[in-house]
Amino acid sequence: MVDNEPDERRADATNPDRSAERTDSLSDHPVLFGLITGGYVLGLVGGLIAAWAVPYLLGYQLDWTRQATGVFAADGAVVRSLFRIAFTSFPIVFAVCTVAVDLIALRSLTDRSIPNRRGLAAWTLLAVFGLGAMLSVINPILPPHGLVQLLSAPVFGLVAVVIVTITGAVAGVAGRSIPVDLTRGRMSFVAAGKRAVAQFRATPIAVLRSSRPIVVGWGVGSGLLFVGIGFLGLALGIPFIGILLLPVVPVILGIAAIAFAGGHLRYRLTTVSNAGHG
Repeated sequence: MVDNEPDERRADATNPDRSAERTDSLSDHPVLFGLITGGYVLGLVGGLIAAWAVPYLLGYQLDWTRQATGVFAADGAVVRSLFRIAFTSFPIVFAVCTVAVDLIALRSLTDRSIPNRRGLAAWTLLAVFGLGAMLSVINPILPPHGLVQLLSAPVFGLVAVVIVTITGAVAGVAGRSIPVDLTRGRMSFVAAGKRAVAQFRATPIAVLRSSRPIVVGWGVGSGLLFVGIGFLGLALGIPFIGILLLPVVPVILGIAAIAFAGGHLRYRLTTVSNAGHG
């Protein structure tokens, strides 16, 4: 047994995936997993609440303005633009929470070197904007205006799951090494981006494989999310009996958050481990 240890260490040094298998366990990071799960709960629940509240608050504000000034501006181009922004509340909230928990995970899993704060700030803005833009495609089937479409044609929910899963894949590839390098203070934002592009060109299969955990987690999580939204629609649409379905909604959303978080943490454990060997 003792004689084999040097061989095993050499094998780990030449095969980062084998070394990663020893550390990529959620049970080794229960507190971090809880934080990430809480962040996704906030992103899902907070995003759904914002999807309801922000457009209605904007409508109430416009109505108050009409009563106070006598000017009815609901048909103006500016107002239409404001409503388009208001209906992106869920993607924005979800993107902010996702990027925030990712930064927490990176800081927890990497060494305590001084991070490139400017680079991380630039990455944060780019990541939030990119995630929000990609997820805004699913706005037409999100509450409150999308419940009818989702219930009358469940295929819309399947399309939304595919979109969220693809978004997870893109986020997994884009975030594989750039935020890790910036958190460790290794290089500038531009240099980290060039390194990420070079890695993808050199080993595209390995890069795509490293994003598999987040793709699976986001795929399962988004499926549960839209099942939960469907139950919410039924609860609100069926008189009297529907209220009995309401307690099911937070349970499904909680399980969805766990799926999102599990995939995210497995992905980040793998990428940090691989970056340590790179």
